[in-house]
Amino acid sequence: MTQHDLAGPEMSSSYISLVEHGKRIPSGRALKILAERLGVGVAEISGDPAPAENTGVRRLDLVGRLVAARRQWDGGDVEGALSEFRALADMEPAHRQDDVFTEAQLAIAEILGTLGRPDEGAEVLEWMLTELAPSRTPSPGCAP
Repeated sequence: MTQHDLAGPEMSSSYISLVEHGKRIPSGRALKILAERLGVGVAEISGDPAPAENTGVRRLDLVGRLVAARRQWDGGDVEGALSEFRALADMEPAHRQDDVFTEAQLAIAEILGTLGRPDEGAEVLEWMLTELAPSRTPSPGCAP
């Protein structure tokens, strides 16, 4: 969804950008409109609910950062996007969401490939396969 789509006829795209960057706090009416367009409850986007998994980091914030980084990349700011994806991937395990972490790592590998650094991208993917794969210990009574 673009900022223009989210804004609709009631708001401007620049207003949505200011809200996304924390420079404007939407009114109750604006929150209702935004929540409806996003298909979520007002509490979910207003900051009222408990943080994701009690970590102090809201999932919606992480997904928003992921989307913003993807837009940077699509807009031609490859280095800025790479920096943001790395920041998401480098979060403490207790503060990250696994799907956001995985998406960030995959984007890093892809960007490195487009920058002519495929070996670095392959290292990211290899690390993901070895470090994040579930343990493969044999079941009792089964041969390894």
